[in-house]
Order: sequence, then C-alpha cells, then structure tokens
Amino acid sequence: MKIYDVAILGSGPGGYVSAILAAQNGLSVCVIEEKDLGGMCLNWGCIPTKSFAVSAEAMETVKKSQELGVNIENFSLDYAKVIDRKNKVVGALQMGLKGLLSSYKIDVIFGKGFIKNNKIIKIKNTEDEIEFKNLIIATGAVPRTIAFSNIDKNRIAGPRELLALENKPKKLLIIGGGVIGCEFASIYSSFGTEVTILEKNDSLLYYMDESIIKEITRAFKRRKINMIFNQEIQAFTEKNSLDGFDSILLSAGMASPLINNPLGELKIELNERGYIKIDDYCRTNHKNIYAAGDVTGINQLAHVAYKHAHTVIYNILGKKEKMDYRVIPNVIFTHPEIASVGLSELEAKKLREELLISIFPFSALGRAKTMGENNGFVKIIAKKIDDSILGVHAVGPHASEIIAEAGVCMQNNLKVCDIYNTIHAHPTMSEGLLEAALGIHGKAVHMLRS
Repeated sequence: MKIYDVAILGSGPGGYVSAILAAQNGLSVCVIEEKDLGGMCLNWGCIPTKSFAVSAEAMETVKKSQELGVNIENFSLDYAKVIDRKNKVVGALQMGLKGLLSSYKIDVIFGKGFIKNNKIIKIKNTEDEIEFKNLIIATGAVPRTIAFSNIDKNRIAGPRELLALENKPKKLLIIGGGVIGCEFASIYSSFGTEVTILEKNDSLLYYMDESIIKEITRAFKRRKINMIFNQEIQAFTEKNSLDGFDSILLSAGMASPLINNPLGELKIELNERGYIKIDDYCRTNHKNIYAAGDVTGINQLAHVAYKHAHTVIYNILGKKEKMDYRVIPNVIFTHPEIASVGLSELEAKKLREELLISIFPFSALGRAKTMGENNGFVKIIAKKIDDSILGVHAVGPHASEIIAEAGVCMQNNLKVCDIYNTIHAHPTMSEGLLEAALGIHGKAVHMLRS
C-alpha cells in the first residue's frame, strides 16, 4: 500500500491547487477524482458559462455595430458552434490541468474515495487502498433540486444540462434570480431566447448593494427580460404558468452532497446545513483531515477554494495560517458585468459609523464613451473618520477587472487617498475607480459641480 504525505478527494479548484502547492513543497501527493478533472468549475460551471458569455457579448457587440460605424447585415447565431467552442475550451483546459498534475508527478486516481479511517482511503468497487498522512476533502457541492409534479421532466434542466442542449431554447423559464440565474438570463437573452426569471425574493441578487440591484434590473428591462418577484415556486403547475416554456432552468443555489452520500466510515463533523465543519485553519474535527472549497459551504466561489488550498497546505507544512474572509470579490458575468468587494451600503450602515459614499457614472468616463457604454458606475463606501474603504461596487464594462484593484487596497488596509494618489492610465475603465475615490471628498474631476 502506497503512503502519501497528502491525499486529496476531488480535483476542482480546492483540490488541484492543494495538490500542486503540496508538490511544490516536496510532499508526495495523490488526487482521487470520481468524474472529470477540474470539478464543477471547469466542466459545468465557471468556464463553460463564461465561454457562452463571450459568445453572448459578441452578439451584443454586433447588435450595436452600426452605431460604431460598422455595417453588418444578416448576422445570426450558430448555436452548434457556440457549444462546440465551449467544449473545445473545456477540453483544452482539462488537458492543461492533466499536464500540470503530471509535471509535478502527482498521482491521479479515478474512482470514488471511501474514507475507512483517519489513515486509509479505499477506492470503491476496487481492492485498491491508499494510506495518507494528511487528507484534504475537496468534493464540492451539488445544484439544489426542487420537486415538481405534473411537469414534463424533459423540459427541466440544471446548469449542466442546459449547457449541453443541442438546440437553443425559444422560451426559457429560469427559477432563481441569483448569480447563476442572472448569468444564464443574460446569455440566452443575447442569443435571442425569450427569458423569464422567477424569483422568490423581491429583487434579483437580493443580497447585493441596492444600487447594483437597481442597475441590473433596469438593464434587464431594457433587454426585455421578464422578471417575476415574490413568487414561491411551489405555486406553479403545468396547467398554468409553466405552460409554454420549452426549457426550465433550476438555479436555486447549491446544496451539500454529503447529507445522503457520506464519505465513509470515519465520522466527519458537518454543520447544520450538511457541509463539512472547519476551523480557521480549514481543519475538520480530525487533526490530519482538512476541507477546502464548496464542500465547506463557505463563500462557494472558486477563488475562495484557491485560498482554502493555500491555507491548508501552509498548515500541513506547520506554518499556522488562518483563513481570512474579509476581502472576497464577487463577480457576475452578466451584460453588463457586476462586481463587488466588501460591504454593501446597507451592511455598512449597520456598523453605526458615519459614512462617505461616492458614485461615479460611466457616462462621464472617456473610455466608456468610446465603447458606446453610457450605463453603469463605480461606487465606493468609506468610513468618514479615517477614509478606510468598506466596500466597492461596480456595474458595467470590465467591472470584473476593476474590482481587483479595490480588493488589493482593502486587503492591505489602504485608504481612499491611496487610490487617487496613484496614477491611472488614460483612457481606461479603471479611471472610474479613481474618479469615485476623488468623489469621496467631492473632488471628482469629470463630474459637474453640485
């Protein structure tokens, strides 16, 4: 029986990054993967949806090409090519990941791992067993399901199934107005599908800053996306409001895969939602067993899984590294893009601190004007007492890139002045952050004097 310094269950962001970091530090490593290398993010989540989003963005660019001085006639969407391109992107990244793991001499074992005790994993349906000194559980999460009655199950899809459809839906109902629901609504609206979002709360993305919610709702209305709020899903039946949709996307969030599918005989402590309970060091209730990524239920984002991986390996190496969740960027690849880091205005007000808030509209930004983008903004929320940055929110072109600078500033406890004292290239979208920082003290250059 081979003994590994580190065994890892799952090859998604938390798993493969842990493996590479461990190997970089001279540890022997094996990764046990039940399905496909890269996990949900690479195969059915982040990467394939962003491939679709790029095609959707191209459609939006072509639609407004005439106002940019480019005449394009009789353009159309080739949905089969969109799917083919997505598959090629995913395939190339899978091969790249396989090569990465091989280059570090990391053993990859395909099969379902069964934890016998705190030293041994058995590969189900085989006689194979491996021994480990440290174990990292990175088995991810699964899409939440909803029970429907009297409905043709062939019309119901999760994100994975929707991405694999051979034909573009003509009329799509999306149940859930969160990140996944909004991204698919934006994509398929660009593709020419008639889209309806059904959301049980009173807004899209209800947990985000109110200014973001208002802006994306306006954008979706301009694009003729139908939105129904405050509607419990259980109230819908085949006979009435679900009739007429050729596809129904369930995007009701994620759930733990462990409630009805335990990892083995060893008792791993779960929290009240069925996810693995970890401490500040990403350790479970067993001192040599850690968990990373979505299986913890904490901020289920690939980049949080990456950070979990770093934290786990530092601790395995004896460096006593705590997980820091203060500054986590959130990005939504709708059209327009949405990004945020830190507190919303409502959350900041709960601190009972005097706040300074600045919003700089992209309509006043040179680069946005050249792109034909007149909507969107950057918003900064800061403490008045010391100009420390509490939150930054952006909606519009390249919001996903703009937010990175804000994250660096917040992680390093920089002030608003550190943004506006830094020279930003002109003309760029990042100047929106600069102008918003200047606006904290009413000094934005490209805003009319109030």
